[in-house]
Amino acid sequence: MNNLCSNYKANTGALGFDVSYRPRFPVVGRGGVNLQDKWKDAAEAYFGLACAEMPNWLTFLGPNWPIAQGSIMGALDANGDYAISVLKTLQKEQIKSFSPKQEASDQYNEHTQTWSQLVVWGKGCRTWYKDNDTGRLRGVYAGSSMHYREMISRVRWEDMEIDYLNKHNKFAFMGIGRHMSQSEEGRNLGLSPSPYYRAERIDPRMLDLKKGKSDDNSNTEGGTSKPPTV
Repeated sequence: MNNLCSNYKANTGALGFDVSYRPRFPVVGRGGVNLQDKWKDAAEAYFGLACAEMPNWLTFLGPNWPIAQGSIMGALDANGDYAISVLKTLQKEQIKSFSPKQEASDQYNEHTQTWSQLVVWGKGCRTWYKDNDTGRLRGVYAGSSMHYREMISRVRWEDMEIDYLNKHNKFAFMGIGRHMSQSEEGRNLGLSPSPYYRAERIDPRMLDLKKGKSDDNSNTEGGTSKPPTV
């Protein structure tokens, strides 16, 4: 090493992103539908994280995801919480598979494209956020990152096509009608069979009466005794 230090100035333009979103390998869904074919002309997803006809398929940073509305960390966090919420429901209610209804997905994407005409990405400029041949926006969510977090804070099960493990009755997951706290396993875990009975929910004056420390002045008005309000 000659111990010499040279200074350089360089600008890097990263404008060659491939946002076709087509997977590099077959992703086969309901009825043999291949996501590679489904997204051949235009990639459409439900809130950028699920796709119609693709049961139990969730992704991050999908089509029309908030990649340009600030830090993506908050949206990624919300995306993960959404996936966890879905998995918990699938396990608890014995759901075999779920996927967005095609109608719900179509209406969501229609709204996105309508919104795009009101913002700069819908104008005549060329950008990798959209299909420059058709003008269709495919890389940006229809709103802010905070708005996205709010929209996916709850799973809209009314938008989902659901298949249950029990084909005859979707309420079969209710079992014999006993709560976990009523089983030996639940008691071993410290679950209370009376979760509604907590000290903080009891009127403090009732506790005082039980201890014989009732304050007559606090419950008496004009010489008439007033029962404590519960």
